[in-house]
Amino acid sequence: MDLGRIELEKGNLNQAKNHLFRAYHNFTSRQNFPGEAAAQVLLAKVYLKEDSIIDARYYLDNALITYQDLNYEEEVVQIYQLLGDSYLQENRYELAIGNYKLSLR
Repeated sequence: MDLGRIELEKGNLNQAKNHLFRAYHNFTSRQNFPGEAAAQVLLAKVYLKEDSIIDARYYLDNALITYQDLNYEEEVVQIYQLLGDSYLQENRYELAIGNYKLSLR
């Protein structure tokens, strides 16, 4: 997953997706739920950079459920911030503000 994160930081979005999908499927096959959710968050960040908001929200919503089930509060906060960012990209300010407020709890 680190390779995907590095490629994302470098802006190589296709390579990032390839690495992250491999990591995601590896975590899923081993039922490593925290790893699976972390890969989903990174995939969502790739999709946000590509302006593929629907794809980004799909992964964020799934990761949110996992992190809430695991009581990973710090990660839940991060996801609400990213969801806020996704709505901001679409100029949906009220939804963005609502998610940002959820990240402050």
